[in-house]
Amino acid sequence: IHWRFVFHTQTSKGISQKLIRCGGHWIGHPPRIWILSDGKVGHTTQSEVLAKSLGWPYEIKQLRFYGWHKIQKLLWGLFPPNIIGLNRVRSSPLCSPWPDLVISTGWRPAPIARWIREQSQERTRIIQLGRKGGGPADLFDVVITPTYYGFPPHPHRIETIAPLNGISHESLETVRQRWPDLFGNAPHPRIVFVVGGSTARFKFTPEMARGIGNQLKDLAEKCHGKIFAVTSPRTGKDLSHALESTLAPDHFVHKWQPNQSDNPYFAYLAGADVIIVTGESESMLAEAVSLGKPVYIVPL
Repeated sequence: IHWRFVFHTQTSKGISQKLIRCGGHWIGHPPRIWILSDGKVGHTTQSEVLAKSLGWPYEIKQLRFYGWHKIQKLLWGLFPPNIIGLNRVRSSPLCSPWPDLVISTGWRPAPIARWIREQSQERTRIIQLGRKGGGPADLFDVVITPTYYGFPPHPHRIETIAPLNGISHESLETVRQRWPDLFGNAPHPRIVFVVGGSTARFKFTPEMARGIGNQLKDLAEKCHGKIFAVTSPRTGKDLSHALESTLAPDHFVHKWQPNQSDNPYFAYLAGADVIIVTGESESMLAEAVSLGKPVYIVPL
């Protein structure tokens, strides 16, 4: 007896078919689902979007790592399943009853997912997302990666146009109602600048932020609009301060706060006439272009 479910998206339908072919079966109750979160918002968002589309309850397991876990990065696919580098004291507990399904995004949770499957005596199924984690598709039951990664076809791989995101007409209408006065009486066009930060591959310095800020001020003056810059967890205090000191007082910078219970990020996207995004974040780019508005990319 297999659970049967009518899924809302072609992706989730394909996942269900692949999982059943891999031997996944859940008798008499919904499957127990764990999301492994490495602390990166974009990664956790992708995993949650997928879990919600499957329609089953899920639990998020927060993972914390030691700094030296990065030595695994180049060779992790060759390692046996392990929890090397995982700070188990600071992480959510990983113990039985083991999940039926694990969803993870990124390379850091990938070996943990495989370790969980090993502890469950191979009963747990794994869905892996992302470029670094989803390269070796034969290590997982289902892998979801965008086509632009250029990975070779594989029986376990499902390809998407872009990283998964949870934006819908319903969610945008909800955030519009929650923040009806977010833009005040600002003139149009309302230009929302979505700000990322430095990564292993891209550099973003305060000097660059001030240069971009001055370009944005010139743009707003030419089109008689207003800039609303929205920072993210990776932006940091130095970049936020550099932008604010350049754009204020005529323009606005919303600074991300670590303990903010309700983030108006999507409300800014919903109300924007034009969106400008720093180019290092695939997730932010996917969210911006899914809205059907003019999108411009700032290359770092």
